[in-house]
Amino acid sequence: MNLRILFSIVFFTLFSKLSAYCQGVNSLNDFQINQITSNQNNPSALSEVNSQIYISQVGAYNTNQTSVSSPDYRINYTQSGYENEILIVDGAFGNSLKINQYGLRNTVSKFNLNTFAIINTSVIQQGENQDLTIFGENSISQAMKIRMTGENQSLTIRNFY
Repeated sequence: MNLRILFSIVFFTLFSKLSAYCQGVNSLNDFQINQITSNQNNPSALSEVNSQIYISQVGAYNTNQTSVSSPDYRINYTQSGYENEILIVDGAFGNSLKINQYGLRNTVSKFNLNTFAIINTSVIQQGENQDLTIFGENSISQAMKIRMTGENQSLTIRNFY
């Protein structure tokens, strides 16, 4: 867990142009969103961005950490249950992420440094101890939809060019 957070912070600090960061602040599932941009000298560039973040959390100890450098992103997270975790570090040109977690201790981790792709990822996890890890993007995975149901499953996807 600590290695994931460290990698996320390093990527966030070094590579992000426009970033969204969400994390559960306490056990009541409050969340905090900070948007940081390096386009502070060009206010008109910010007005053209069509980015959206929707987060719904029900339960306790659900966490989200997202760092995207895309000028156009749509993020929709739903977490219903306990100890669900989402960690996203994505450098794609356009991002549409929809992640639904229902149950206990489900995890989604996605790491992508490909800046030329437009990504449309949808993930549904229902059950307990579901673990999904995605590395990279390519043309096959650009419109990927994943559904995991049951208990104690792990799926690792490695996309290479």
